[in-house]
Amino acid sequence: MLRMDRPVFSLRKLCFFSIFLLFSSVAYCCTCKDYRNTSVLERINTTDAIFEGTVSKIDTLDKSTISITFSITRKIKGVDSLSSIKIQTAKSGSSCGSHFEVDEHWLIFSNSQYTGLCYGNLLLYDNSFKDFNLEPISKNYKFYYTKLKKFINQIADAKTEIELTEVDENNTIIAKGKLDSNRKPMADWFYVKYIPIPH
Repeated sequence: MLRMDRPVFSLRKLCFFSIFLLFSSVAYCCTCKDYRNTSVLERINTTDAIFEGTVSKIDTLDKSTISITFSITRKIKGVDSLSSIKIQTAKSGSSCGSHFEVDEHWLIFSNSQYTGLCYGNLLLYDNSFKDFNLEPISKNYKFYYTKLKKFINQIADAKTEIELTEVDENNTIIAKGKLDSNRKPMADWFYVKYIPIPH
């Protein structure tokens, strides 16, 4: 006869195990800063490559990294000589990796041919960002995405040097400067260091 003097798991052990799981989950969560604290133009200027593309192939490079091949459908910045590009991302969402499927159409932001959840990529479905409907976007983000759409379109269409100015919702200048014909920032750009997020 089995004698049950105490539970198989003591309450103390159970509590410890629960706390361990809780902190393990927190430790492996992807946390992105709110990009509304940064001006749209600063975000664009500090990104190597911006383009619209369709996923044509997905390869696993190792246990933590995948490579996504995009057929470029619209060149915005840093991809002028390319028709396709390979971009890496983390395999796991908990490591801030982006999830892609073959034939999906995306607006991609990448640095050193790497992207992730915190880069602000947008699934475009069958649209170009030029025609993307911003109406369903939450009002907290609509002003930001309206500016993003405006500047992306201006930069994509620019053939020569261009001067750009960005304002906040109070019409205060938060970024200003010039891009050269390769869409790279020229000297003496002005950025506000911290932009309060409206509530």
